[in-house]
Amino acid sequence: MAVSTFDPLALKTRKRRLTGRIKAMLFACTGVLSILVVTAFSWDATQAWHSFHAARQIQAFDKGANMFVAGLFEVLLERLYTNNGLQAAGPADPALLKEIEARRKLVQEKFRPGLADLAARDFSDKPALTAALDTALSKADQYRSQADKALGLPRDQRDATLVKTFIAVITDSVNASLNLWFSALHRAAEDDPALARLATIKEIGWKMRDYSGRERSNISQAIASGQPVPAALLVQNTAHRARVELLWQQLENLTRDKATHPAIR
Repeated sequence: MAVSTFDPLALKTRKRRLTGRIKAMLFACTGVLSILVVTAFSWDATQAWHSFHAARQIQAFDKGANMFVAGLFEVLLERLYTNNGLQAAGPADPALLKEIEARRKLVQEKFRPGLADLAARDFSDKPALTAALDTALSKADQYRSQADKALGLPRDQRDATLVKTFIAVITDSVNASLNLWFSALHRAAEDDPALARLATIKEIGWKMRDYSGRERSNISQAIASGQPVPAALLVQNTAHRARVELLWQQLENLTRDKATHPAIR
């Protein structure tokens, strides 16, 4: 008679071992899945943090840049009022001097802090742009000092070179400021297509304002001096208007998309 090899105890032992292996495999799989989930979560969290940090950086940049631009606009107004005084026949009256002083105060409150914020950031050609701006601002300050003295004199006693070149020197400092701002602006927005588009809109908006302001200065200068607008300035004004028209067309094309924010449209 054959002896049965069936052993209930051995079978039970093998089942326990098999169950243990299955549990171990499931545990291992669960562990791998957990690692993958944690890794994915960590990646998402890291990306979210980077996005949040980038947004905060853009907000901080925008705040400083807006202050800088607001101060730069005050430079344009200071240029206008000072040149009006230099072109006038008599010494500047107290109201005009007060207006110039008010504009300069706003320049100190807005332009200088905004410039310090921009200068602390990284952007293309930073050393060259910063050096050019420092040189232009230094020369502009020298001309301001000369203008302050000249405004107390009648026109025929003022330095003719100062009267003729004051606007050009201040404009050079404005242009050097814009070159730095535009470089910093486009560097801050280069990683986001939407921000890059807004940066371009911002630049075009400023340039339209600038060219319109130059035309205004030419007209205002003639009014202040009591003389007809010189032919050369009439040619300049025609060019300024043409630039404004062209920039306006570019702005319209940039904002034609229906996705453009209503405030911009």
